Amino acid sequence: MVSFIVCVYNGAKTICRCLDSLLNQTEEDIEIIVVNDGSTDETFCVLENYRYGGVRRPVHIYTKENSGQGFSRNYGLQRAKGEWISFIDADDYVDADYLKCLLDVSKNADIVVAGHTKEDGNSNKVLSTLSLKEISFLPGGGNSEQIIIENDLLGVGFPWGKLYKRKIIEKYGIAFKAYRHHEDSVFFFEYLLHCNEKISLSNNTGYHYCMYENSITHKPGNFKELIPPSMNMMALYPFLFAKYKISSLSYLRRMYTEYGLGGYRAGIYYSYKDPNVTRSIRYMQLDQSRRVFRKYSRELGKITWGNMRQQLMYTLVRCSLIPLTIVDFVLKVIYRR
Repeated sequence: MVSFIVCVYNGAKTICRCLDSLLNQTEEDIEIIVVNDGSTDETFCVLENYRYGGVRRPVHIYTKENSGQGFSRNYGLQRAKGEWISFIDADDYVDADYLKCLLDVSKNADIVVAGHTKEDGNSNKVLSTLSLKEISFLPGGGNSEQIIIENDLLGVGFPWGKLYKRKIIEKYGIAFKAYRHHEDSVFFFEYLLHCNEKISLSNNTGYHYCMYENSITHKPGNFKELIPPSMNMMALYPFLFAKYKISSLSYLRRMYTEYGLGGYRAGIYYSYKDPNVTRSIRYMQLDQSRRVFRKYSRELGKITWGNMRQQLMYTLVRCSLIPLTIVDFVLKVIYRR
């Protein structure tokens, strides 16, 4: 059996499409667990229609006080009974054969990873499609590095679009952390560390990832929120790279830059956009970032960022010869505080 876990907060406008797509799956042996994370809109009333509406598959609905997406997923995990676990966001939906396609490549696997179709949530316009090569490999096998890099496996850290073995999650106590950002990547990386059987990739793109301006992905973070998950990811990287025998320096740099050090970059940026962040706090943040940037520049060598402004920020913060007063002044100019 596969347990679908759907966490929803104020999703009255999209939850029906999500649940209907699960109820219409061609695979029969599923359970649907919905965690209503203290919604303040009409979500509760909409969900009650599924509880008592006579749908052909039971929908287990739990309503609790708001605690965030990570804790809500943990709440659903604690109640799941399936051999496999699959997450789906409340504003997304899946094709009818989505689960079948993933199960078709799941034999003897510890995890199944699929691609997705990114859509504009308002217009349903397809923005992009991520399709993985359908292949399986053993962790640390001779071809694991090539497959991981070609499919950018570590770059698809979101929890959805995957099948997880419940017994692995329970055996190793894997759970979502209390982060507002990147808690899903940390969960995925920790899970990969405990995979010993096949990693299976599916070329299915039947998961529809719908983008909305008010989603958590688009809400700005702050230094305090972004740094803990960034530190957690960078602490996991050496173990992941060793287990999967990843030695490509360019890929290591990219992972650290985009998903580790990138948290520091974003945190600094948002500090200069937030008028409530004082100069003394900015100095502390810059000093902490400087120490981290210097540490990883020694380990990784030259790090290249996505644009000139990001590169300038990194160069200024990393260089210990430049006083923080000057760094602060220049960053205020380039970020137009």
